[in-house]
Amino acid sequence: MKRAGRLLVFLACILFSVTAFYNVMSDNEEVKRMAWDVACKNEGSNCDALKDRDKDDRIRKAMRVPWAQTFTLDTPKNRRVDVRCVRSLVMVGDYACKLE
Repeated sequence: MKRAGRLLVFLACILFSVTAFYNVMSDNEEVKRMAWDVACKNEGSNCDALKDRDKDDRIRKAMRVPWAQTFTLDTPKNRRVDVRCVRSLVMVGDYACKLE
């Protein structure tokens, strides 16, 4: 019984570590697109006209932790906004973004 408990804790730690590594190191282009959609909600058509490379130039700050991603973005109307994207469950599930 004691051995099974240790094995279970060990496997949980491995799963946690792999999930955390994936959340921080994986491609986040989709999350950046979702953050831009939230930041551009009240900007009109000017925001949609930005090319993808211009959008990356307008990201002033990006922070990634296993459970969330936070971006500081400069919109076309020279407005600086902070957008936070978090997963639906602690470290798994779909991302949802909102203004901070």
